[in-house]
Amino acid sequence: MSTIDNLAINLILIGSGSFLIALLLTPLLAAWALRKGWVDQPGNRKIHLRGTPRIGGAAIFVGILLPLVSFMVLNGEEIRQTIPHMRIVPALLAAGTGIWLLGIYDDLVGAKAWQKFSLQTLAAYFLYTEGVRIEELSNPLGGSFSLGVLSLPVTLLWIVGVSNAFNLIDGIDGLAAGVGMFTAAILAVIAALNGQILITFVATGLAGALLGFLPFNFHPARIFMGDSGSLLVGFILGSLSIFGNEKGTTAVATLVPIIALGLPIMDTFIVMARRFIQGKALFQADREHIHHRLLSLGYTQRRAALVLYGFTVLSGVAALVMAVGKERSGIVLALLLGAVAATAARRLGYIDLTSVVGRIRSGNKRRRTPRYKNLFVRKMPGTLRRVRELEHLKPLLVDVQKELELDLVRLSFDPFRNESLNLPGAFECQSLPADNGGSGKPAGATDEIWSATVPLNGKRGVLGELTVGKFAWKRRRRGEDDEEWAQQVAEAISRWVQSHCIRTPQMHVQFLKDLQTWPDKWVVM
Repeated sequence: MSTIDNLAINLILIGSGSFLIALLLTPLLAAWALRKGWVDQPGNRKIHLRGTPRIGGAAIFVGILLPLVSFMVLNGEEIRQTIPHMRIVPALLAAGTGIWLLGIYDDLVGAKAWQKFSLQTLAAYFLYTEGVRIEELSNPLGGSFSLGVLSLPVTLLWIVGVSNAFNLIDGIDGLAAGVGMFTAAILAVIAALNGQILITFVATGLAGALLGFLPFNFHPARIFMGDSGSLLVGFILGSLSIFGNEKGTTAVATLVPIIALGLPIMDTFIVMARRFIQGKALFQADREHIHHRLLSLGYTQRRAALVLYGFTVLSGVAALVMAVGKERSGIVLALLLGAVAATAARRLGYIDLTSVVGRIRSGNKRRRTPRYKNLFVRKMPGTLRRVRELEHLKPLLVDVQKELELDLVRLSFDPFRNESLNLPGAFECQSLPADNGGSGKPAGATDEIWSATVPLNGKRGVLGELTVGKFAWKRRRRGEDDEEWAQQVAEAISRWVQSHCIRTPQMHVQFLKDLQTWPDKWVVM
């Protein structure tokens, strides 16, 4: 029995080899990175509270590379004689190495956006020259049509887009690794059904490496994969989804890779569309991603990751059903998945017709209207009802600062007034724009801050205070009711603290203990 014929044994060897390498190498990398100081510090939009190593992508890279290279070296002659297009895998590994080096540089030194996009495009173009390309698209009405000269830009857009989509969903512990693992497993099955053995091996190696990395990346994470991991995973999956689907000729063949990669694609599309509607820069960092919304609803990082794993598995099953030729069943599953996604988008607050129509009518201007801000403030009690933990007030305050266009938001608790417990000081949250005044600052305008402080009133006294502020030149220009909005927000927070944190003596004591774990200041720049 030849090595190639015994597909199952080789898949087990490659998958288990990748798993064991990543499993053994990841904790060693974490300890080494801590000694070197290669850690991702908390702050800005980040939700972790301590410095965490950020070079976990190296374990994933080595876990993929070593078993595949060993397999090809040991079976090189047999591979060349029995498997067509075998040059694709060495080309993919070479391009993936370039992407991994780019990610390592970005993690340790920092790369500019144009540098990352340029090198990703170059790597994708190299794969295009080696035969990894989208040359035709299936027509839902039957047949297919050739892309012609559009083949190159469409291929580059797909590979680079999927790479960065995985980079964008790498926002909570274990999310990108778990989603990548499930997606790779599905693509491995699809490639095996298409008879593309080497592509099956690559996807299996990727799934195994991610499975070995995940125990150290799931919440609470001991190590992050960093850009070296997320970009590499997205790049490989984007490339495999093209080559692994090249034999498809049915009307749904084009949908298979899109549905298999449903979560990162949907997340990127929703965020980009929302930024466009709101008049923001498309690549501006924010907390609008699906995982951020789940956290704001009170989900823990573990629960949010598990929910999104489930969506990924459903997407993969729908893609697999389509790939095996059961078009009608696949389309029904895809429609059901779309209905689930639409319901989730509504629940997460992405679909807000009042806000969308208002923005379109106002010419898609970045400035929020008073009517929009009043609507946001009126929704605050309902938004707070979905918050389950004290820690989740932090991202909510970022939303307050953003939606009300404030330059200062500070929430400080004083729960020790009239209390005999002797515990550390109160939590303070401060949010300031990075450019110290924003664009459009008039000539000669000062950076003087107007501010208003509103107490958080409780049944047994004052719980703390909410302070909001705005650069004086902005307030004179816009003349908005910031103090009234601050009053309404403070009242909503007061009611939430009383009902969720201090309703009973036990809850009050736990509330005080929770405050001990927070930093003195939490700053969003």
